[in-house]
Amino acid sequence: FTGARTITPDFPSVPQLFTATRTPAQQNIAMAALALKAEGNRALNEGRPLEAIAKYSAALKECAVASADEESVLFSNRAVAQAKLGRFELAASDALCAIEKDTGNVKAWYRRIKYLIELSELDAADAAIAEAPERFQGLVEACLKKREAAGKEPSIKHFEILDELGTGNYSTVVMARRRIDS
Repeated sequence: FTGARTITPDFPSVPQLFTATRTPAQQNIAMAALALKAEGNRALNEGRPLEAIAKYSAALKECAVASADEESVLFSNRAVAQAKLGRFELAASDALCAIEKDTGNVKAWYRRIKYLIELSELDAADAAIAEAPERFQGLVEACLKKREAAGKEPSIKHFEILDELGTGNYSTVVMARRRIDS
């Protein structure tokens, strides 16, 4: 297979990263938390946000020996599940917890801002945007440029959904046809 990437021996796998420099007892706890996270992800992908929240919460309790990065991901994932239930205050709070654990968690910043907007807390959303690390400001600019360029491109309103073909990671695949512009 051309273009295949080989993982060098000094590049650890996800479970190795999750359990690096831990005692065997800590590794067992960390692996249990990782399993709960995977169950939460599965529940969320299958449309069971309450179960996902329970799994992420249990994983956070198990994570007494987790790194801040690991906790950040769990809080960020739980924020998504809260938002799926329309609990935007809890979602924004979980996203903030994720940011406090890891300020480099781009998804947590995005989610916090998104949920603050849902709550019509626009001043807080503006403050979060201003607070976001400078490296993310380039993303904002790139997004604005892309939005301007796409201004004349067709959007969802230009299409009629004919059939749902399946779902995936936070997405749905549909069969659609372009509406005739009037």
